[in-house]
Amino acid sequence: MKLLFSLVLFLAAITLPFLDVQACGPDFSPDVFVRTLHADLPTDYAAGKLGVLLPSYPRADLAVAYRYLNGGTLTAEEQRAYHPALSLAEEVREDDDADANQAAAAATTAQYAEPPGPADEWLKERARYAPPQPDLHPVREYNMIYTAGFFLAANYENCQADAFSTAVVTLNSRAKTWGAKSAELADWIKGQDAVFSNCGHSSQDTYFPDKRIVIYPSSPVAAPANSPALLGQDRAYQIAAAQFYSAQLAAARTSFQAIAQDETSPWRGIACYLVARALIREAFLTAKNGPDDVMASFDLDLMKQAQRELESMRAEHLPGISSHAVQNLLNLVRIRTEPQARLREISTALAGPKTDPYYQEDLGDLTWYLNVKLDSLPIREDADDGYFNVQRPKDDYSPLKPEQKIPGFEKAFKDVADLRSVSPLVDWLVTFQSPSQAAKKHGLAEWKRTDSAPWLAATLIKASPSDPSVPDLIDAAGRVPSVSPAWLTVTYHRERLLVDTGKAQQAAAEIDANMPAIKQAGSDSAVNLFTGLRMRSAATLDIALAYAPRKILERTSEEQSSIDECLYVMKDPKRKYDSKKDTSPVEFR
Repeated sequence: MKLLFSLVLFLAAITLPFLDVQACGPDFSPDVFVRTLHADLPTDYAAGKLGVLLPSYPRADLAVAYRYLNGGTLTAEEQRAYHPALSLAEEVREDDDADANQAAAAATTAQYAEPPGPADEWLKERARYAPPQPDLHPVREYNMIYTAGFFLAANYENCQADAFSTAVVTLNSRAKTWGAKSAELADWIKGQDAVFSNCGHSSQDTYFPDKRIVIYPSSPVAAPANSPALLGQDRAYQIAAAQFYSAQLAAARTSFQAIAQDETSPWRGIACYLVARALIREAFLTAKNGPDDVMASFDLDLMKQAQRELESMRAEHLPGISSHAVQNLLNLVRIRTEPQARLREISTALAGPKTDPYYQEDLGDLTWYLNVKLDSLPIREDADDGYFNVQRPKDDYSPLKPEQKIPGFEKAFKDVADLRSVSPLVDWLVTFQSPSQAAKKHGLAEWKRTDSAPWLAATLIKASPSDPSVPDLIDAAGRVPSVSPAWLTVTYHRERLLVDTGKAQQAAAEIDANMPAIKQAGSDSAVNLFTGLRMRSAATLDIALAYAPRKILERTSEEQSSIDECLYVMKDPKRKYDSKKDTSPVEFR
């Protein structure tokens, strides 16, 4: 107690003289010492260097961890398919040099600017054969108006990348066939321009949930009577594509079906595929959907019809369309028509140990579905106060206290029991993130039943020093080898429980012995976490102070803002001695 009191006085003494009072101003976050939204190095994380796992990680990150904890690995291709999400603050993080503000502004502008893409490649290639055309807008924006008076601006990617890529390949092929200056190629380009004019509009369309989108389509005219047969077949496809992009979906289906029956058409295979695409888009755009719905609604009959079309294609080898593309689209449909069956398949594929050829799509589908179903519930500890059904006095907007949230956490975990039962992976993801007592008990039961690393990690994270299971958990964590992807996580919580149960000296000795391996793992967040435990386990004030400084991972505090402002002032040569750059990578935590 004397040590703690002395330490508090010391920290207060070195801190208070530098405090200042502000009447108002922007809010600042503290400097970041532990990244709570994802691992420090996503590339290392994807390779199995998991660091200390936290329940606040996104579900996609935790799904990656589950395979490693379960004894599997990710292939190089699967690792490349994993794309962790970064927060806006990280994407636009200010640099530490004097041009930080300008760099951040440039990064912000770049983020919101539309980057060059397949549409630009098409325009570039088209310019080789025809006069330049105005820019294309692949995204269609429209307004949704509801009978209750709700208004919602929405958009969707109308013309996708493969459409422009196909157009580029076809353009060059037809130039070789007909000639770069031929009338046939000029007519083909004119038809393709009409197709892409339906992609997006500068003025927004209007969409009523009980009607289709109101648009003003542009369609290619019929090919001249004396045209080559190939131009006629291309024009039939262009007309169908224009109908598709202008949301004349029933007409587009009829046109694509006619093309699919033409054995001589080079578009026969892709037309079969686009029949299903038209059904899917029609299923989404004709279904009624309220502004408060968490998942876009769809017409189930149309979606099932698309499923039958795609399933019939799997047995065929259609020209111009890959079996991978067909399966991808079928997976998108089945996560909606057969969600539980599809989730079981996805979970099995993601959990390994076999390689998943659809890893990126499966990971995206799993996390999308879980996010839609769970993010409106208080599943995670950082759930917004608005998700808790707490009765409060009128005009009371103060943050909820932890005890006020407990019933909400318990109810949410109970309410998703059916979803958790779909697969072991889904069960683990939900349980790992839930702070409820029910999740704690369930995790312990699953660890005892399976004796597996994923459930050991989940149970240790939730363990309190007074739990009867703590001795068994400490012992189990001590048997995990240092080469295990779970080692940092279970070791950290082993040392935490040792400190909390009065065995600080043992914890200190183990942390000191393990620190070289902890640092070698390459996670600064993990090093800072263990350093914090080492400070807590210190036997003297001098030792505690030796472990007080931590490496700053992100400078987001008011102090850093003041430094940045000071560095900006230094740009004026007359003021350059007012400030100096802070180059220290550590500070007291």
